[in-house]
This record gives sequence, C-alpha cells and structure tokens, in this order.
Amino acid sequence: NVTICENYTLPTLKIGQYYTGPNRSGKALNARDVINTTQRVYIYSSSPFNSDCYDETSFEITIVDTPIANAAQSSLTTICDEDLVNDGFTNFDLTKLNSTILGNQTGAEFLIQYYETQSDAINNINAILSTSLKTVYVKVSNTLTANCYDLKSLSFYVNKAPSPNPKGGIVCYDSKSKTLLKSYTVFSGLNANGHTFKWMDDQGIIVGTANNFEAKLPGIYTLIATSTISGCSSYPQSIEINTSEPAKIDYTLSDDFSEYQILTIEAVGVGGDYEYQLDSSPFQDSPIYSYISSGSHTITVRDKNGCGNTVTRLLVVDYPKYFTPNGDGFNDTWNITSLHDQKISKISIYDRYGKIISVI
Repeated sequence: NVTICENYTLPTLKIGQYYTGPNRSGKALNARDVINTTQRVYIYSSSPFNSDCYDETSFEITIVDTPIANAAQSSLTTICDEDLVNDGFTNFDLTKLNSTILGNQTGAEFLIQYYETQSDAINNINAILSTSLKTVYVKVSNTLTANCYDLKSLSFYVNKAPSPNPKGGIVCYDSKSKTLLKSYTVFSGLNANGHTFKWMDDQGIIVGTANNFEAKLPGIYTLIATSTISGCSSYPQSIEINTSEPAKIDYTLSDDFSEYQILTIEAVGVGGDYEYQLDSSPFQDSPIYSYISSGSHTITVRDKNGCGNTVTRLLVVDYPKYFTPNGDGFNDTWNITSLHDQKISKISIYDRYGKIISVI
C-alpha cells in the first residue's frame, strides 16, 4: 500500500498490467500514469501460452492533500516593541499564529513548526517557538506520509513605542492661605500630531489629555502616550510634582552694640530650598553673615525653585566708643547715627553713678 502526498505516478512493471478493477475489469492503466485520487489498483498478468494461467495482486493508493500554510494577517505580524528596550526588536510568541496558519486543517495529522532558516525547515532541525528575528519560516506538514508539507516565509514588523520624556518639577503654593502661586507645566517631549496622551494622578484618574500637562497640585503623575499611526503605547512614565513657597523669615544678631556682629537669617517654608542676600551682595547658600556694619540693611531670601522672594529690613545698632570735644573737627560730638531714621528712638545718657544727664 502507498500513502503519498498530492499524487502518485505508477512505476514501470516487469510483467503485468495495471487495472482499476479486479480480473482485468475497469480501466487499464499504464506506467507513468498519475493517480490523483485515493483508490485500489490491480496488477494482472497471464501466461502468454495459456490464458487460464494468470496471477493478480492489488494495492491501495491513499492520496493526501498537500497542507497549506495560510498567510497571517498583517495585524498579527505587526507588533509593538514591548520589552522595555524599545529598539525595534522584540520577542514574539509564534504559537499565537498556529490557528491562523492552520485554518480549517484541524486533524491530528497536521503539524505546524517554525524555523529560523529555510535549510533548518527542510531538514526538520532546530524548530523554535518564539523569535526576535524579522523573518522566520513556517512549515505545515501532513504526518500521514513523509515529505508532505507547505513551507512559507513569515515576516514581522516591529513598531517602536512612543518615547515621552516628562520631567518632574515644583508648583508654588502658599501653605498658609492654601493659594496656588504658580503652576508647573510638564512637557511630554512629543508632538501633539500623531499621538494621544493620557495623564493620570496617583489614583489612576485621567487629569489631562494634551501633549503637555499643567500641574497645580503636588503628587505622582503618570503619562501614557499612544501613536495614532501604529497604535503602540509608551511604557508608563511617572513623575513627581513637589511644592515650594516663599520663605517666612526671621533673623538673630549675635549681640547688640557689638563691634563685629554676626547675622543669622532663619527661613522656613514648604520646600525649604532657599538662598540669601544682604543688601546688594551676591546670593549665597549660607544664611550667616559676619561683620555686619551699623545701620539699616535689606535681607532678601529667594526660593531656588522660582517661587518668589521675601524681603525684610534689618537695623544694626552700634555706638562710638569715645569722642574728643577739643574742637579739632574729629570726634568732637557723640551720637548713634544709625538711629537717625528712627523717629521715636531716644538716647539716655547717665553718669557713672546712674544719674541721668541728658536725653537726646
């Protein structure tokens, strides 16, 4: 008996004749005739000297159809790069295509296998189940007979995911009045044309759908951008929005009337990232100033996050340690000149016994 794929060519006989029926019935067949359907074929041979002396045998030819490796729709072979590398290559599970490629070939005799090269497929070696290659080979075999298969190439197209690049930042917020002083705009880094956007808060609630997002409250925000061309979505990108505010300031001096006074500025507020300036000097990170001269000064505390400045005035008071009233034009009089703008200030002068001498 013969089981073969698609058709069978009758071989040459040394003796006898092919027939489609027993005892020379049916149609006579010749060597090299092609059999396309399953059937029993008879071989009949008789003696040339006595027709009553003959022999007959038969065999079954089973024709199985060549299997078909059906084409996979482009929607199944065009995929998004989802392996977190986003380099245009990704591993694909080939078994997801089995039902499509087999189609209605559902019998147990049908075998589907995938190979990296055509040579491997022909030689039935190194079958694979997944790949990151752009082209592989699929082979559908009918196991009822040898070498009955269909072999086709299978190409994959990998679309990169969008790559947004949002950066976290600071919103300026007055914690006392609960007032927003300045919002912070988060830029996705992607063009609005060709993408859709989904900005979500830490509860997963959508708070924005534009390519950029104006944050007015602190928190963790997540962006997912989707290409309108490929349908591929970016990996979720999370950013943190913090708060800052202008400083509330105070200060201390090391000692009134000291010759070399030290100023320490105290700045508090949400965020707390401040820099300091005394009068018109450059801003500095340290809140301490030494050798403060007598007189009126301006303290400025600036929020490094751009949330504004706080300004206050400082009066440093010192006094002359002596005077020489000899009429030479030097130190002839005594006063605390740093109080000249203090309209309600007064200076009381006592002798060594505690008796008041004068008030100026």
